[in-house]
Amino acid sequence: MTEALIILQLRSEAFSRGMTIIAVSLFFILLMTVVAFYIVRSVSRGLRENKPEFGRDAVMRKRAELLAMAKKKQVDRKRTEEMAAKVTAGTGEDVQESPPDQARKGAQEAARDKLQQSAAEALGTSCPHCHIAMAADESLVVCPACMTVQHRVCFDLSGCVNGCAVDYVYEYPSGTFRDLGGG
Repeated sequence: MTEALIILQLRSEAFSRGMTIIAVSLFFILLMTVVAFYIVRSVSRGLRENKPEFGRDAVMRKRAELLAMAKKKQVDRKRTEEMAAKVTAGTGEDVQESPPDQARKGAQEAARDKLQQSAAEALGTSCPHCHIAMAADESLVVCPACMTVQHRVCFDLSGCVNGCAVDYVYEYPSGTFRDLGGG
């Protein structure tokens, strides 16, 4: 009878050790699952926040950037009008009668050489939109804000590759300015 008790006791000790090992293993698996879930969640959140369409902070930064660009555009327009007024003051014309469109045309004419040079230098390079080489016989457009040269068709379909909001563009090789009707 003592031998039966010893065997039973050994079986119960083995059973309890086995249950302990199983319990510890399940606890470890549960703990690792929670840690893995936390890591995956943190990584995916970090990836999402680096994209501009996700995250409240990114949206607020983009909004502030757009407001700063709008403010700069108004300052640039005022500076252009002042420069045109100085030019017309030197010719003896009445400064008060100089409309803003005339000031804008004067600024465009002053920038014509720089825009034409930028377009000529870009010949043979690839268009930033379609990545096809730009040839001299093609109709090209130069963005006056960032000086990026692109195919006219690509610009008409998508606007400036850098997202510039411009009122006019320089067309090459015709050498003309095209008014985009922006305010």
